[in-house]
Amino acid sequence: MFREKFIAKVPESIIESAHFGLRSWERTFNIACWVRFRTPRPSHVALMLHYMDDEGTKAAQVDHCVTELETTLLLSAHITIAGKGRVKEMSVYLKVDDNSSPYVVDELYVQSCEKDAIAQPKIIGAA
Repeated sequence: MFREKFIAKVPESIIESAHFGLRSWERTFNIACWVRFRTPRPSHVALMLHYMDDEGTKAAQVDHCVTELETTLLLSAHITIAGKGRVKEMSVYLKVDDNSSPYVVDELYVQSCEKDAIAQPKIIGAA
């Protein structure tokens, strides 16, 4: 069984840098997360992006892996999401097995891949 754990809300400045319109859109984000497990244990792990637009709440998987004896993981990808209207909220979650060991998110990075978003802040949090 899996459970999703909230990591962080994406700041409004990063959402606004993607220039969501009033119509249908597709936008690409560069997302990365360093996760450190306290005890190595086999487990399924997935990084998820949740967002809410005019059509409702949606979720997209950014990256996933199956751990064996690793204690530190980097989950990352460029992910393209689609929607309609303004994005009201965007958050990042970690989806883990119920039996996974305790973990710490060392760093979370979210950046819009729009040309003028390069100058925007990217790191949401770092331990």
